Formats: sequence, C-alpha cells, structure tokens
Amino acid sequence: MRATKAPRVIARDLSSEYVVTQIKAQMAEQCAIEVEATKALYTDQLGDERRRCQQTLEDREKRAEAFCDSLRAKYEELMLRQEATHQAQLLEMKTAMEHLVATHVPLVDHDWLLQDAKATAQQTAETQRHTSELNHASALTAALDAQRRELEATHGNALNSMQQQLRECQATNTNLTRMLHLKDKELEKLSKALQEERMLRAKKEAALQESCRHLLTLRNHGKAATAALRESKKLASALRHDVAAAQQLVAKGNADLVQATTAHAGTVKCLEQELLHLRQLFDLDKAAWQASDEKAHEKIASLKEALGEKTRTLVETQLLTQLDAQRAEQLKFNYEADISRAKSVHDEAKAALSAMGASKAELEEHVRRMQQQNQVLEERVATAAAAKEQMEAVARATHAALAQKVQATDAARKHLAAENTALKQELRMEQQLLKRP
Repeated sequence: MRATKAPRVIARDLSSEYVVTQIKAQMAEQCAIEVEATKALYTDQLGDERRRCQQTLEDREKRAEAFCDSLRAKYEELMLRQEATHQAQLLEMKTAMEHLVATHVPLVDHDWLLQDAKATAQQTAETQRHTSELNHASALTAALDAQRRELEATHGNALNSMQQQLRECQATNTNLTRMLHLKDKELEKLSKALQEERMLRAKKEAALQESCRHLLTLRNHGKAATAALRESKKLASALRHDVAAAQQLVAKGNADLVQATTAHAGTVKCLEQELLHLRQLFDLDKAAWQASDEKAHEKIASLKEALGEKTRTLVETQLLTQLDAQRAEQLKFNYEADISRAKSVHDEAKAALSAMGASKAELEEHVRRMQQQNQVLEERVATAAAAKEQMEAVARATHAALAQKVQATDAARKHLAAENTALKQELRMEQQLLKRP
C-alpha cells in the first residue's frame, strides 16, 4: 500500500510546480509587457519634454538676442550723447579760454579791479544788508501787524463767540430760571392743591369722625332703645302684673261693692226695720211721750243720732264704692296708656334700629369713598412729589451743565486774554527793538 501511494504524491507535487512555473512565466511576460508599455510612455513623455524644452530655449534665445540688440542700441545712443556732451564741454572750455586770454589784464590793474570790486561788493552788501534789514523790519512789522490783526480778529471772533455763548447761556439760564419759576408756581399750585386736598381730607376725616361719633351715638341710642325696649317689656310685664292685680282689686272691689251693696241693702232693710220698729215704738211710746217728755226727747235725739250715723255710714259706703270704681277706671286708663306708650317706644326703637342700619350702610359707603379718595390723593401726592424731584433733578443737572459751560467759557476767555496780553507785550518789545538805532 505504501508503494502505491508514493507516486501519487510525487505526481501532485510535479503538477503544482508546473502550475507555479506557468504562472511565473505569465507574470514575467505580463511584467515585461507592462515595462515595455511604461518605457514607451516615458519615452513619449521624454520626447515631449525635450521638444518643450527646445521650444523654451529657442524662445529664451530669441528674447536674449532681442534684449541684447536693444541694450546695444541704447549703449550706442548713450555713447553718441556722451560724445556730443564732451564736444560741447570742450567748445565751452575753448570759448572760456579764448575769453580769458582776450580779457587778461596786468597784475596791478587786477589788484585795483579787485579792490574796486571789493568796495563795490561791500557797498552792495551794506546796501543789501540795510535793504534786507528794512525789508525784514517792514516784513516783521507787517507780519506782526498782520498777526496782531489776526490775533485781534481771532480774539474778537472768540470774544464774540464767547459773548454769543454767554448770551445763549444767559438766555438759556433765563429760560431755565423762567421755567424753574413756572415749575415753582406749578409746584406752589400743586402744594396749594395738595394743601386743599389735605384740608379736604382733614374735613372728610373730621366728617368721618363725626359720622363715626354719630354712628356711636346711634349705636348708643340703639343700645338705649334696646334697653328701653327691654325696660318697656319689663314695664309691660309689670303693667300686666299691675293690671292683673288691678283686675283682681277691681274684682275684689266689685265683690266688696256687691258685698257692701248687699250689706248696705241689708243695713237699709235693717234700718228700715229699725225705723219701722222705732216708728212702732214711737207710736207705742207716743202715748207715754206726753207723760215723760224729757225721756222721749232724749230717745228721739238718740234715735235721730243713730239715724244720722246710719245715713253717714250709707253715704260713706256709697262714696267708697264710687272711689273704687273711679280707681278701677283710672287703673284701666293707666294700663291702656302704658300699653300705648310701650308700643310707641317699641316702634321708635325699631325705627331707630332701621335708621341706624341705614346710617351704618351710608357710613360704610362714605368710609369706602373716603378711602378711595384718600388713595387717589396719596397717588396724586406721590406723582407730584416724583414730578417735583424729577424737575429738580433736571434743573440741577441743567444748572450744573450751564455752570460748567460758563466756567469753561470763562477759562477760555481768560486764556485768550492772557495770550492777547502776551502777544501785545511781545509786539511792544519788538517795536521797541526796531525803534532802537
């Protein structure tokens, strides 16, 4: 089995090597083809680059030749100009030499000429110096005058500007003072209005206090009415008790009256019987009267006294009965009067309570209106105070700005005045220097 497996492995290895060799050969051929293609491409690019470089070199050579030609032409033109200049200079030198030879003088004459020329030059220099000094002095004076006029004009303009600014500031200050005065008047008006509002508020507060006092009075009246109502109720109950007692008394009086009437009727009957008995006795004793006159008279007198006493008793009983009836009627009238008075007091108490309720509602409404008016007044006072503070702040800021502006203007005016004084002193000193010999 081993002898049969070995050749297969060798055959497989040989086939693999052949495949690798074939692949390598194909890759070598492909690489050679790519190398040839790349070489041909690089050769074409190199040819193109050579042609481009050749063209660039030809262009550069043409430009260099053109530059050399122009530079050569310029050089030749410069040499021609230099030659012409040298020729002109030689001609000038030759002409100067000829003039010098033609104007040559001896040495003595030359010294004399030099002295004369020196004197002439000194005189000319002196004249020029004096003229230049005069011109300088006149120019300096003119310049100083012009500067002085310019400074005066500047000072005048600055002074006018400052005066204009000062007038504007004064006008602004006057306007601000007028506005401040108007604001003060408005503030006074507001203060008066505030004072009036405060007085009105005080009056309303006084009215409110008066209303409160009136409310307290009404409350006290109500309490008094309630107490009076309670008292009237107590009095009515007492009157009821009194009426009941009076009724009892009336009933008792009626019973007493009936009893007295009955007793009176019995007494009258008794008296009539006694009178009849006395009459019988009188009739019986009439016969014996003649015999005993004194005894009869005494007995008649005693009988008359007894009859008068019984009559007086009857009259007193009738008077007491009439008095009891009148007392009962008076008690009934008093009871009815007390009842009507208690009803009137009760009605008055109810009316007072209803009026007190209406007054309380009116007072509460009045208090609410007063509180609203007080709140409005406080808001107006706060607004007026804020407006016053704002106006005072604006006025203070404006016044401070105006004061600063006036100070700046005054400082600028003082500075200009100092400069003007210094310039006048310099001008005076320069004029004194010019006046000196």
